[in-house]
Amino acid sequence: MNLEEFLIKDYTFIICDEHTPSIIKEATKYFKEGDFEITLGEQFGYEDEKFSNPTLDEMIENPPKMPYSLLVKRNFKTLPNISTEDSIEHENGMITKSYKRHVSLQNLELQANQLMWDVGAGSGSVSIDGYKRYKIRSIMFEKNVKRAKMIETSLSMHKIVDTKLYIGEASEDYKTETSTPERIFVGGGGAKVICELDYLYERLAEGGIMVANFVTLEHLSTAIQTLKSANIDFDIKSISLTTYKMKLQMPEPERVMHQIIVKKENNG
Repeated sequence: MNLEEFLIKDYTFIICDEHTPSIIKEATKYFKEGDFEITLGEQFGYEDEKFSNPTLDEMIENPPKMPYSLLVKRNFKTLPNISTEDSIEHENGMITKSYKRHVSLQNLELQANQLMWDVGAGSGSVSIDGYKRYKIRSIMFEKNVKRAKMIETSLSMHKIVDTKLYIGEASEDYKTETSTPERIFVGGGGAKVICELDYLYERLAEGGIMVANFVTLEHLSTAIQTLKSANIDFDIKSISLTTYKMKLQMPEPERVMHQIIVKKENNG
């Protein structure tokens, strides 16, 4: 499925095979009923060609006759490409601020239809805006059940396509995931994940990029030691911002974010 085309305009025309209904159902699992409508055209060019408006479940249960195609009508309006903190459900402090999110997405050098692992997803904001702005696929790993439920709510609200959410210990779940990510974003996950940055690097596709954000020097130091011990090259950027709030009549600094960027060579 090409995410640059699917549900971007008011109508999406899809030439199908026998797997198409299942693929669309999985890709839109966080959508609400009525977010889109389907017109099915069966047996094009034959005497018994017909049109109908089935659900995906009906097509999966009773597969349409080949050849067939779908016209999908979008019934929702898209939201801005960079989401505000207010538009994404999150616990206090458990969201990557919009300007830091923007820098993280930029340093990931995302391209449409790439697969990104979002480790320690928190609010899911990086994956959400990664899809909205760059049309990527994502797999999120979040151990906190409350935060995971918030992520699911935001995925539905922002109409995010082709994403998967693991709820549990990230360092265990990404070892069971069989996909090969072209990008990895590490926004959390705790000490276990930081000590396994070398493992995540090995799982990364050739030519891939891993970006890891840290706000404590302790975690940054552990990450540096992990990568150095594995002889993995990396760059470090530090990002800070001071805002001037008129109500307080004084500048208010935010925490400095340290960012490790790892690029895996393409040996092909």
